[in-house]
Amino acid sequence: MARTIFTISSLLLGIGILLFGNGLQGTLLALRGIDEGFTETSIGFIMSMYFIGFVAGTFLCPGIIERVGHIRTFAAMAAICASTMILIGLWVDPWIWGIMRFILGICIVGIFMVTESWLNTQATNDNRGQIFSIYILVNLVFLAAGQFLILAGDIRSMELFAISAALFSISLVPVALTHIREPTPVKQIKLRLRDVYQTSSLGFMGSLISGLLGSLFWSLGPLFARLSDLSELGIALFMSTTILGGIVLQWPIGYWSDRTDRRTTIMSVSFISVFASLLVIFAPTMTHYWLAFCMFIYGGMMFSIYPLSVAHANDHPDATDRVAVTTNLLFVFGIGAALGPAIGGFLMHLLGRYMLFALFILAGTFLGCYAWYWKQHGIRIKDENKTHFTPLLRTSQAAVDLQTDDEVNKI
Repeated sequence: MARTIFTISSLLLGIGILLFGNGLQGTLLALRGIDEGFTETSIGFIMSMYFIGFVAGTFLCPGIIERVGHIRTFAAMAAICASTMILIGLWVDPWIWGIMRFILGICIVGIFMVTESWLNTQATNDNRGQIFSIYILVNLVFLAAGQFLILAGDIRSMELFAISAALFSISLVPVALTHIREPTPVKQIKLRLRDVYQTSSLGFMGSLISGLLGSLFWSLGPLFARLSDLSELGIALFMSTTILGGIVLQWPIGYWSDRTDRRTTIMSVSFISVFASLLVIFAPTMTHYWLAFCMFIYGGMMFSIYPLSVAHANDHPDATDRVAVTTNLLFVFGIGAALGPAIGGFLMHLLGRYMLFALFILAGTFLGCYAWYWKQHGIRIKDENKTHFTPLLRTSQAAVDLQTDDEVNKI
Protein backbone atom coordinates (compact mmCIF):
# COMPACT_ATOMS: atom_id res chain seq x y z
CA MET A 1 0.00 0.00 0.00
CA ALA A 2 2.83 2.40 0.85
CA ARG A 3 4.34 1.83 -2.60
CA THR A 4 1.00 2.58 -4.24
CA ILE A 5 0.64 5.82 -2.25
CA PHE A 6 4.13 6.84 -3.37
CA THR A 7 3.21 6.11 -6.99
CA ILE A 8 0.07 8.25 -6.88
CA SER A 9 1.61 10.99 -4.72
CA SER A 10 2.17 13.24 -7.75
CA LEU A 11 -1.52 13.02 -8.64
CA LEU A 12 -2.59 13.71 -5.07
CA LEU A 13 -0.18 16.64 -4.86
CA GLY A 14 -1.46 18.07 -8.14
CA ILE A 15 -5.13 17.86 -7.21
CA GLY A 16 -4.32 19.12 -3.70
CA ILE A 17 -2.62 22.27 -5.03
CA LEU A 18 -5.48 22.85 -7.44
CA LEU A 19 -8.09 22.51 -4.68
CA PHE A 20 -6.03 24.82 -2.49
CA GLY A 21 -6.60 27.49 -5.14
CA ASN A 22 -10.19 26.45 -5.77
CA GLY A 23 -10.99 26.69 -2.06
CA LEU A 24 -9.85 30.30 -2.21
CA GLN A 25 -11.73 31.29 -5.37
CA GLY A 26 -15.25 30.46 -4.18
CA THR A 27 -14.87 32.35 -0.91
CA LEU A 28 -13.01 35.20 -2.58
CA LEU A 29 -15.68 35.80 -5.22
CA ALA A 30 -18.50 35.94 -2.66
CA LEU A 31 -16.60 38.44 -0.51
CA ARG A 32 -15.36 40.60 -3.38
CA GLY A 33 -18.84 40.57 -4.91
CA ILE A 34 -20.52 41.98 -1.81
CA ASP A 35 -17.73 44.57 -1.42
CA GLU A 36 -18.33 45.65 -5.04
CA GLY A 37 -22.01 46.20 -4.31
CA PHE A 38 -23.37 43.11 -6.06
CA THR A 39 -26.75 42.07 -4.70
CA GLU A 40 -27.19 38.72 -2.97
CA THR A 41 -29.29 37.65 -5.99
CA SER A 42 -26.41 38.44 -8.36
CA ILE A 43 -23.93 36.57 -6.18
CA GLY A 44 -26.26 33.58 -6.03
CA PHE A 45 -26.49 33.60 -9.84
CA ILE A 46 -22.70 33.79 -10.20
CA MET A 47 -22.20 30.91 -7.78
CA SER A 48 -24.87 28.74 -9.43
CA MET A 49 -23.09 29.04 -12.77
CA TYR A 50 -20.14 27.06 -11.40
CA PHE A 51 -22.37 24.11 -10.55
CA ILE A 52 -24.22 24.35 -13.87
CA GLY A 53 -20.82 24.17 -15.55
CA PHE A 54 -19.92 21.23 -13.34
CA VAL A 55 -23.00 19.32 -14.53
CA ALA A 56 -22.37 20.26 -18.17
CA GLY A 57 -18.77 19.13 -17.85
CA THR A 58 -19.80 15.60 -16.88
CA PHE A 59 -21.13 15.26 -20.45
CA LEU A 60 -18.56 17.39 -22.32
CA CYS A 61 -15.27 16.30 -20.77
CA PRO A 62 -15.26 12.53 -21.49
CA GLY A 63 -15.15 13.29 -25.24
CA ILE A 64 -12.29 15.75 -24.76
CA ILE A 65 -10.30 13.24 -22.72
CA GLU A 66 -10.85 10.55 -25.35
CA ARG A 67 -9.65 12.84 -28.16
CA VAL A 68 -6.54 14.43 -26.62
CA GLY A 69 -5.60 12.22 -23.66
CA HIS A 70 -5.45 12.69 -19.91
CA ILE A 71 -2.30 14.78 -19.47
CA ARG A 72 -3.24 17.27 -22.21
CA THR A 73 -6.75 17.56 -20.79
CA PHE A 74 -5.45 18.25 -17.28
CA ALA A 75 -2.98 20.82 -18.65
CA ALA A 76 -5.61 22.59 -20.76
CA MET A 77 -8.21 22.66 -17.99
CA ALA A 78 -5.76 23.92 -15.35
CA ALA A 79 -4.53 26.64 -17.73
CA ILE A 80 -8.11 27.74 -18.44
CA CYS A 81 -8.84 27.82 -14.68
CA ALA A 82 -5.84 30.10 -14.14
CA SER A 83 -6.93 32.36 -16.99
CA THR A 84 -10.50 32.65 -15.69
CA MET A 85 -9.23 33.81 -12.30
CA ILE A 86 -7.10 36.51 -13.92
CA LEU A 87 -10.05 37.68 -16.04
CA ILE A 88 -12.37 37.72 -13.02
CA GLY A 89 -9.89 39.88 -11.13
CA LEU A 90 -9.46 42.29 -14.04
CA TRP A 91 -13.09 42.52 -15.15
CA VAL A 92 -15.47 43.12 -12.25
CA ASP A 93 -18.90 42.47 -13.74
CA PRO A 94 -21.52 39.94 -12.55
CA TRP A 95 -22.27 38.68 -16.07
CA ILE A 96 -18.59 38.15 -16.85
CA TRP A 97 -18.10 36.46 -13.49
CA GLY A 98 -21.06 34.16 -14.18
CA ILE A 99 -19.60 33.10 -17.54
CA MET A 100 -16.16 32.57 -16.01
CA ARG A 101 -17.63 30.50 -13.18
CA PHE A 102 -19.47 28.35 -15.74
CA ILE A 103 -16.20 27.70 -17.58
CA LEU A 104 -14.45 27.04 -14.29
CA GLY A 105 -17.06 24.41 -13.35
CA ILE A 106 -16.52 22.56 -16.64
CA CYS A 107 -12.75 22.60 -16.18
CA ILE A 108 -12.79 21.47 -12.55
CA VAL A 109 -14.96 18.43 -13.28
CA GLY A 110 -12.67 17.59 -16.21
CA ILE A 111 -9.68 17.68 -13.88
CA PHE A 112 -11.53 15.45 -11.42
CA MET A 113 -12.20 12.95 -14.21
CA VAL A 114 -8.55 12.83 -15.24
CA THR A 115 -7.29 12.45 -11.67
CA GLU A 116 -9.84 9.84 -10.65
CA SER A 117 -9.26 7.79 -13.81
CA TRP A 118 -5.54 7.76 -13.10
CA LEU A 119 -6.06 6.79 -9.48
CA ASN A 120 -8.29 3.94 -10.58
CA THR A 121 -5.51 2.45 -12.71
CA GLN A 122 -3.41 2.10 -9.54
CA ALA A 123 -6.20 0.65 -7.40
CA THR A 124 -6.71 -3.05 -6.76
CA ASN A 125 -9.64 -4.78 -5.11
CA ASP A 126 -7.60 -4.86 -1.89
CA ASN A 127 -6.68 -1.17 -1.68
CA ARG A 128 -9.42 0.55 -3.72
CA GLY A 129 -11.34 1.75 -0.67
CA GLN A 130 -8.19 3.02 1.05
CA ILE A 131 -7.07 4.97 -2.01
CA PHE A 132 -10.51 6.54 -2.37
CA SER A 133 -10.59 7.51 1.33
CA ILE A 134 -7.15 9.14 1.02
CA TYR A 135 -8.32 10.99 -2.09
CA ILE A 136 -11.41 12.33 -0.29
CA LEU A 137 -9.25 13.34 2.68
CA VAL A 138 -6.89 15.27 0.39
CA ASN A 139 -9.90 17.01 -1.19
CA LEU A 140 -11.33 18.19 2.11
CA VAL A 141 -8.04 19.14 3.78
CA PHE A 142 -6.87 21.33 0.89
CA LEU A 143 -10.30 22.91 0.45
CA ALA A 144 -10.31 23.76 4.17
CA ALA A 145 -6.76 25.13 4.02
CA GLY A 146 -7.66 27.24 0.99
CA GLN A 147 -10.11 29.24 3.09
CA PHE A 148 -7.22 30.82 4.99
CA LEU A 149 -5.67 32.21 1.81
CA ILE A 150 -8.10 35.14 2.05
CA LEU A 151 -5.72 36.37 4.78
CA ALA A 152 -2.84 36.53 2.27
CA GLY A 153 -3.88 39.79 0.62
CA ASP A 154 -6.47 42.49 0.16
CA ILE A 155 -9.80 41.15 -1.12
CA ARG A 156 -10.30 44.30 -3.22
CA SER A 157 -6.93 43.97 -4.96
CA MET A 158 -5.64 41.64 -7.67
CA GLU A 159 -3.36 39.76 -5.25
CA LEU A 160 -5.68 36.95 -4.21
CA PHE A 161 -6.90 36.33 -7.75
CA ALA A 162 -3.28 36.03 -8.83
CA ILE A 163 -2.55 33.58 -5.99
CA SER A 164 -5.49 31.39 -7.02
CA ALA A 165 -4.39 31.52 -10.68
CA ALA A 166 -0.81 30.65 -9.71
CA LEU A 167 -1.97 27.62 -7.72
CA PHE A 168 -4.05 26.40 -10.66
CA SER A 169 -0.96 26.70 -12.86
CA ILE A 170 1.44 25.07 -10.37
CA SER A 171 -0.90 22.07 -10.05
CA LEU A 172 0.18 21.18 -13.59
CA VAL A 173 3.75 20.45 -12.61
CA PRO A 174 3.46 17.20 -10.59
CA VAL A 175 0.83 15.83 -12.99
CA ALA A 176 2.82 16.67 -16.13
CA LEU A 177 5.84 14.86 -14.66
CA THR A 178 3.93 11.73 -13.62
CA HIS A 179 5.03 8.42 -15.08
CA ILE A 180 1.76 6.59 -14.45
CA ARG A 181 0.35 4.99 -17.61
CA GLU A 182 -2.66 6.56 -19.31
CA PRO A 183 -5.97 5.07 -18.13
CA THR A 184 -8.91 4.08 -20.29
CA PRO A 185 -11.34 6.83 -21.42
CA VAL A 186 -14.02 8.02 -19.00
CA LYS A 187 -17.51 6.65 -19.65
CA GLN A 188 -20.42 8.94 -20.44
CA ILE A 189 -23.28 9.12 -17.95
CA LYS A 190 -26.39 7.28 -19.16
CA LEU A 191 -29.34 8.99 -17.52
CA ARG A 192 -31.90 6.66 -15.96
CA LEU A 193 -33.40 9.05 -13.44
CA ARG A 194 -36.85 7.46 -13.33
CA ASP A 195 -35.35 4.01 -12.72
CA VAL A 196 -33.13 5.34 -9.96
CA TYR A 197 -36.05 7.15 -8.30
CA GLN A 198 -38.13 3.98 -8.43
CA THR A 199 -35.25 1.98 -7.00
CA SER A 200 -34.72 4.32 -4.06
CA SER A 201 -36.73 7.51 -3.79
CA LEU A 202 -34.96 8.32 -0.50
CA GLY A 203 -31.53 7.93 -2.09
CA PHE A 204 -32.67 10.12 -4.97
CA MET A 205 -34.12 12.82 -2.71
CA GLY A 206 -31.17 12.67 -0.32
CA SER A 207 -28.74 13.29 -3.20
CA LEU A 208 -30.83 16.22 -4.46
CA ILE A 209 -31.06 17.84 -1.00
CA SER A 210 -27.37 17.18 -0.32
CA GLY A 211 -26.42 19.01 -3.52
CA LEU A 212 -28.68 21.91 -2.55
CA LEU A 213 -27.25 22.16 0.98
CA GLY A 214 -23.65 21.78 -0.14
CA SER A 215 -23.82 24.47 -2.78
CA LEU A 216 -25.59 26.83 -0.39
CA PHE A 217 -22.75 26.41 2.08
CA TRP A 218 -19.87 26.72 -0.41
CA SER A 219 -21.41 29.66 -2.28
CA LEU A 220 -23.31 31.69 0.32
CA GLY A 221 -21.58 30.69 3.55
CA PRO A 222 -18.86 33.35 3.05
CA LEU A 223 -21.57 35.88 2.20
CA PHE A 224 -23.45 35.11 5.43
CA ALA A 225 -20.24 35.43 7.42
CA ARG A 226 -19.41 38.79 5.82
CA LEU A 227 -22.92 40.14 6.42
CA SER A 228 -22.56 38.99 10.05
CA ASP A 229 -19.52 41.31 10.38
CA LEU A 230 -16.99 38.51 10.80
CA SER A 231 -13.40 39.41 10.05
CA GLU A 232 -11.45 37.64 7.30
CA LEU A 233 -10.04 35.28 9.94
CA GLY A 234 -13.54 34.70 11.29
CA ILE A 235 -14.80 33.90 7.79
CA ALA A 236 -11.95 31.45 7.22
CA LEU A 237 -12.71 29.74 10.53
CA PHE A 238 -16.44 29.68 9.76
CA MET A 239 -15.81 27.85 6.48
CA SER A 240 -12.93 25.62 7.55
CA THR A 241 -14.56 24.32 10.75
CA THR A 242 -17.58 23.26 8.70
CA ILE A 243 -15.31 21.34 6.34
CA LEU A 244 -13.41 19.93 9.33
CA GLY A 245 -16.70 18.55 10.63
CA GLY A 246 -17.10 16.74 7.33
CA ILE A 247 -13.58 15.32 7.63
CA VAL A 248 -13.96 14.11 11.21
CA LEU A 249 -17.58 12.95 11.41
CA GLN A 250 -18.20 11.21 8.07
CA TRP A 251 -16.38 8.04 9.08
CA PRO A 252 -18.09 7.41 12.47
CA ILE A 253 -21.48 8.26 10.93
CA GLY A 254 -20.78 5.83 8.12
CA TYR A 255 -19.67 3.15 10.59
CA TRP A 256 -22.95 3.58 12.47
CA SER A 257 -25.01 3.47 9.27
CA ASP A 258 -23.45 0.14 8.27
CA ARG A 259 -24.76 -1.36 11.50
CA THR A 260 -28.26 0.06 11.60
CA ASP A 261 -31.14 0.95 9.32
CA ARG A 262 -29.69 3.49 6.89
CA ARG A 263 -33.00 5.41 6.88
CA THR A 264 -32.59 6.00 10.62
CA THR A 265 -29.13 7.43 10.02
CA ILE A 266 -30.31 9.76 7.23
CA MET A 267 -33.21 10.93 9.41
CA SER A 268 -30.93 11.51 12.39
CA VAL A 269 -28.22 13.48 10.58
CA SER A 270 -30.91 15.60 8.88
CA PHE A 271 -32.54 16.56 12.17
CA ILE A 272 -29.19 17.17 13.88
CA SER A 273 -28.25 19.54 11.05
CA VAL A 274 -31.58 21.33 11.63
CA PHE A 275 -30.79 21.65 15.35
CA ALA A 276 -27.33 23.11 14.63
CA SER A 277 -28.89 25.62 12.20
CA LEU A 278 -31.53 26.63 14.75
CA LEU A 279 -28.79 27.39 17.27
CA VAL A 280 -27.15 29.78 14.80
CA ILE A 281 -30.43 31.61 14.12
CA PHE A 282 -31.71 31.84 17.67
CA ALA A 283 -28.40 32.60 19.34
CA PRO A 284 -27.08 35.44 17.15
CA THR A 285 -24.93 36.78 19.99
CA MET A 286 -23.02 33.54 20.48
CA THR A 287 -19.24 33.75 20.57
CA HIS A 288 -17.17 32.83 17.52
CA TYR A 289 -16.18 29.61 19.29
CA TRP A 290 -19.80 28.51 19.69
CA LEU A 291 -20.53 29.46 16.10
CA ALA A 292 -17.56 27.36 14.99
CA PHE A 293 -18.80 24.44 17.09
CA CYS A 294 -22.28 24.65 15.56
CA MET A 295 -20.79 24.74 12.07
CA PHE A 296 -18.52 21.80 12.89
CA ILE A 297 -21.58 19.73 13.80
CA TYR A 298 -23.52 21.02 10.82
CA GLY A 299 -20.65 20.20 8.45
CA GLY A 300 -20.38 16.65 9.74
CA MET A 301 -24.08 16.09 9.10
CA MET A 302 -24.27 17.91 5.76
CA PHE A 303 -21.25 16.19 4.22
CA SER A 304 -22.62 12.79 5.30
CA ILE A 305 -26.03 13.04 3.61
CA TYR A 306 -24.80 12.38 0.07
CA PRO A 307 -22.70 9.26 0.79
CA LEU A 308 -25.47 7.92 3.05
CA SER A 309 -27.99 8.43 0.23
CA VAL A 310 -25.77 6.67 -2.30
CA ALA A 311 -25.16 3.79 0.10
CA HIS A 312 -28.88 3.49 0.83
CA ALA A 313 -29.76 3.42 -2.88
CA ASN A 314 -27.15 0.74 -3.53
CA ASP A 315 -28.48 -1.33 -0.61
CA HIS A 316 -31.69 -2.06 -2.49
CA PRO A 317 -31.96 -5.48 -4.15
CA ASP A 318 -33.28 -3.72 -7.31
CA ALA A 319 -30.01 -1.78 -7.62
CA THR A 320 -28.41 -4.44 -9.81
CA ASP A 321 -26.38 -1.94 -11.85
CA ARG A 322 -24.74 -0.04 -9.03
CA VAL A 323 -22.43 1.91 -11.31
CA ALA A 324 -25.46 3.35 -13.12
CA VAL A 325 -27.24 4.11 -9.84
CA THR A 326 -24.24 5.95 -8.39
CA THR A 327 -23.48 7.99 -11.53
CA ASN A 328 -27.13 9.02 -11.84
CA LEU A 329 -27.21 10.09 -8.19
CA LEU A 330 -24.10 12.17 -8.88
CA PHE A 331 -26.06 13.93 -11.63
CA VAL A 332 -29.02 14.46 -9.26
CA PHE A 333 -26.59 15.94 -6.71
CA GLY A 334 -25.39 18.34 -9.40
CA ILE A 335 -28.92 19.48 -10.20
CA GLY A 336 -29.52 20.28 -6.53
CA ALA A 337 -26.19 22.11 -6.38
CA ALA A 338 -27.07 24.23 -9.42
CA LEU A 339 -30.37 25.31 -7.86
CA GLY A 340 -29.09 26.11 -4.35
CA PRO A 341 -27.16 29.39 -4.72
CA ALA A 342 -29.70 30.99 -7.09
CA ILE A 343 -32.58 30.27 -4.70
CA GLY A 344 -30.57 31.14 -1.60
CA GLY A 345 -29.17 34.38 -3.01
CA PHE A 346 -32.63 35.60 -4.02
CA LEU A 347 -34.12 34.84 -0.60
CA MET A 348 -31.18 36.40 1.25
CA HIS A 349 -31.62 39.55 -0.81
CA LEU A 350 -35.35 39.56 -0.09
CA LEU A 351 -35.44 38.56 3.60
CA GLY A 352 -31.93 38.88 5.01
CA ARG A 353 -28.86 36.80 5.70
CA TYR A 354 -30.52 34.31 8.06
CA MET A 355 -32.49 32.94 5.12
CA LEU A 356 -29.40 30.83 4.44
CA PHE A 357 -29.94 28.93 7.68
CA ALA A 358 -33.70 28.99 7.19
CA LEU A 359 -33.09 27.06 3.96
CA PHE A 360 -30.79 24.66 5.84
CA ILE A 361 -33.65 24.09 8.30
CA LEU A 362 -36.36 23.66 5.66
CA ALA A 363 -34.31 21.26 3.54
CA GLY A 364 -33.09 19.27 6.54
CA THR A 365 -36.58 19.02 8.01
CA PHE A 366 -38.02 17.87 4.69
CA LEU A 367 -35.36 15.19 4.25
CA GLY A 368 -35.67 14.03 7.87
CA CYS A 369 -39.44 13.68 7.54
CA TYR A 370 -39.05 12.00 4.15
CA ALA A 371 -36.66 9.45 5.67
CA TRP A 372 -39.06 8.90 8.58
CA TYR A 373 -41.92 8.26 6.12
CA TRP A 374 -39.95 5.63 4.21
CA LYS A 375 -38.78 4.07 7.46
CA GLN A 376 -42.45 3.55 8.35
CA HIS A 377 -43.70 2.50 4.91
CA GLY A 378 -40.69 1.12 3.05
CA ILE A 379 -39.06 -2.29 3.18
CA ARG A 380 -36.18 -2.91 5.56
CA ILE A 381 -32.96 -3.82 3.79
CA LYS A 382 -31.53 -7.17 4.81
CA ASP A 383 -28.05 -7.04 6.31
CA GLU A 384 -26.63 -9.28 3.60
CA ASN A 385 -27.75 -6.78 0.92
CA LYS A 386 -26.14 -3.75 2.56
CA THR A 387 -23.10 -2.17 0.94
CA HIS A 388 -20.30 -0.54 2.91
CA PHE A 389 -20.42 3.21 3.48
CA THR A 390 -17.81 5.13 1.50
CA PRO A 391 -17.09 8.84 2.11
CA LEU A 392 -18.03 10.84 -1.01
CA LEU A 393 -17.85 14.37 -2.37
CA ARG A 394 -19.06 16.05 -5.53
CA THR A 395 -16.59 14.57 -8.00
CA SER A 396 -17.02 12.93 -11.41
CA GLN A 397 -18.36 9.63 -12.73
CA ALA A 398 -14.78 8.37 -12.88
CA ALA A 399 -14.77 8.24 -9.06
CA VAL A 400 -17.40 5.49 -9.07
CA ASP A 401 -14.78 2.90 -10.01
CA LEU A 402 -12.69 3.99 -7.04
CA GLN A 403 -15.29 2.69 -4.61
CA THR A 404 -14.79 -0.72 -3.12
CA ASP A 405 -15.17 -3.81 -5.24
CA ASP A 406 -18.24 -4.90 -3.31
CA GLU A 407 -20.01 -1.66 -4.12
CA VAL A 408 -19.47 -1.31 -7.84
CA ASN A 409 -18.99 -4.80 -9.22
CA LYS A 410 -22.15 -6.55 -8.04
CA ILE A 411 -23.80 -5.93 -11.39
